[in-house]
Amino acid sequence: MDGFFEMQQLVAEITPDELVSPDVPEGYQTVAGWWATEEAAALDLLENPIGTLFEDEKEIVMKAEQRSILWKSCSAPAALQRVGFTHVKAFPLALLQQHYPSNP
Repeated sequence: MDGFFEMQQLVAEITPDELVSPDVPEGYQTVAGWWATEEAAALDLLENPIGTLFEDEKEIVMKAEQRSILWKSCSAPAALQRVGFTHVKAFPLALLQQHYPSNP
């Protein structure tokens, strides 16, 4: 549980650049990277950004498994590496676009 507390403390220190993984495969994106590149302004509005990232990833994994869509592994972004993560899941862009429909 200490790790979760550290993640909560990290929230105030996160910049969008620190949420982008350095080696995401072409045509894929991580949940953190999606928020950093597509929803950066909304990050500040989230009460619990790290919790939101993990909940979103959990939902997207379930969608991917239901549809037999494979995800890939890539290096964790700097913000998550600081709290001990080494790898994160990268999902096909089409799946992320379905999960996060664009606002009109």
